Amino acid sequence: MNTRIKRYIFLIFLFWGFFFACPFSEKLSTSLHVSAASDNKLYVGSKARYFTKTVLPNEEFKITVYDNRQKLSTKGLKFKSSKPSVATIDKNGNIVAHNIGTTTIQIKRNHHLFATLTVKVKESIPRILFIGDSRSVYMFNVKNNELCGDVRNGMFVYARSGAQHDYIDEVLNEVDPDSYDVVVSWMGANDRGNFGVYRKYYNELLKMKKKLILCTVGPVKDAYLDEIGLICFTNNLMVHYNKGLKKWAKKNNVATIDLYNYIVKKNLRVDTRDGVHYLPRPTKSIWKFILKKLPNL
Repeated sequence: MNTRIKRYIFLIFLFWGFFFACPFSEKLSTSLHVSAASDNKLYVGSKARYFTKTVLPNEEFKITVYDNRQKLSTKGLKFKSSKPSVATIDKNGNIVAHNIGTTTIQIKRNHHLFATLTVKVKESIPRILFIGDSRSVYMFNVKNNELCGDVRNGMFVYARSGAQHDYIDEVLNEVDPDSYDVVVSWMGANDRGNFGVYRKYYNELLKMKKKLILCTVGPVKDAYLDEIGLICFTNNLMVHYNKGLKKWAKKNNVATIDLYNYIVKKNLRVDTRDGVHYLPRPTKSIWKFILKKLPNL
């Protein structure tokens, strides 16, 4: 059997073995999550245990800590708020927001820092909901693996590393539909070019009379992808996804923001370590472009 055939067989087995693991680089590192208000789940990798949550004054919620999908007893954890005047937390993980400001909740296990939750207490809740994956997370923060209701420029931002189409359903089930009028989505990079899996979620939003704005997924550098990445994240998959997105958006009179062409024209650097994300982080220029386009849509 020649080398070419052996390599082909190897890739077939590799594909099926990791089919449900894509995006592998993010999912395999997941080791902990925290449940916060409205049962939000905040996923983080083993090296990035940082979360952000934005709430209103007097709002109460509880965090539940997991390690490798195993729920941890609060008896083995210690919680501490850096600014109790902003928000307090008791020994059971119950948090109460008090005054406008920002506080850091430290979660310690065996006397070592295990995770950090930043709680921002704001005066009001914005009417725009933004949903994204790791590329969205990296527009704002290089430490977080998830932004869960963080307020950015008048928008509620929900974004998770490794997020796929079902993340939209999760967010929509956790956020009161009456609390927002506009939904901006930058999703799809992790769905192997398949825009079809998003149609039911976007159709549901249109039925709810929400204004929907879709961002095209950005390009990747195939030369930087490893063998698994060449299955999950090729640039052809991104282009194929965007074709489906634009076709559906045109048919349903839905506004779009073409981030793919923006990133190409601006020649934003692609991270050579994965071929998928952009540099420098945080990628503020992408967020600024979105903000610039929104008023005209």
